[in-house]
Order: sequence, then C-alpha cells, then structure tokens
Amino acid sequence: MRKHLLLIGALIATTCLYAQTTRVRSFEFEPRLGITMPLNNFNDGDKFIGPTLGMELRYNFKDSPFDIGMAIDIATAVYDFEFFDEVCFSQEQSNRTAVVSLTGDYNFLQGRKVNPFVGVGLGVAFHKVVHDEAYPVSESAKMAFTPRVGVELWRHLRFTLSAGFSSKGYNNLRLTVGYAFGGGKKKG
Repeated sequence: MRKHLLLIGALIATTCLYAQTTRVRSFEFEPRLGITMPLNNFNDGDKFIGPTLGMELRYNFKDSPFDIGMAIDIATAVYDFEFFDEVCFSQEQSNRTAVVSLTGDYNFLQGRKVNPFVGVGLGVAFHKVVHDEAYPVSESAKMAFTPRVGVELWRHLRFTLSAGFSSKGYNNLRLTVGYAFGGGKKKG
C-alpha cells in the first residue's frame, strides 16, 4: 500500500513540475450533444443508438494542466425487445439518465491547438424510463461515475468519449461534440 501511495505522490509531483506554460482563460462553458450506446445486456434486448446532450462549466487552474467543473448531462440507453404472442411485435424502451456531477480533467497540451485530455465525473444519476416500458427498471437516484477521454481542437471544439456508470440497464457509452466558450489562449 505504501508503494502505491509513493507512486501516486511521485506522479502528482512530476505533473506539478512540468505544468504547461501556455496561459488559458479561467472559465469556459461547453454545451455538447452526441450519441449513446448501452453497455449492459438488458433482458436480451437489442442495443440501439440513442441521443445525449449536456453542458459543463469548467474552471482552469492557473499555470496548471488541471481543470474542475460542474456538468449536467442527459443520456439514454435504448433497447428493442421482440415479443411473440399471436403475432410478432417489437417494443423499444429508452432508459434515460439525468446526471449532475463534479468533473475534473488533466489537459496534456492545454492552450495549444490540439489538446488531448482525460478526466472523470462523480455525481448523482436520476433514472427514468421514457415512453413505453417493456421491462420495469428501478427509477431511482444513484451514484454516477463517468470516466472520459477526448481531444480539444483549435482551443474550443471538443470531442469526448465517455462511459456513464450508474445502474444496470442505464449504463452507456457516449460520443459527444461540444464547443467551449471562453477558455482558449489568454491574451497578454
């Protein structure tokens, strides 16, 4: 355990020593939209692409590659089920997750035209089945964990791949495109 703590401490110290020198504006706001795909098998339903949208307000720490923020996201895990009664019919079920979370990112080349980043979000997920319900699922509030990786191009256009984990039937993979207002290279 001590070795792991020493390794984590060394990585943090190294990060602080090599903080980028490109200055960026303190605050940025990012609206985003994209597509989702369910991560779990849910009652043997076929997985379909669904929509996601969100927004995030971030604070970029001065002379540091780290940022912290607050995000609101709505994502769906869409399934299609086939039923055989006297006739065969299918029913689509959209399991919606609304997440409010605190976020944090490490920006590898912050302030540059190509800036890869990794991050995580921790928060609360509110679940609800939208429209028809083929199979009942829990409509509750649960803890949400959202790891992510992405790239920011030209200091504003953000492509992000993330996974939303909160409850079986609601977990999903998200691919979003966003635009960061603010942020960017600081003048002067």
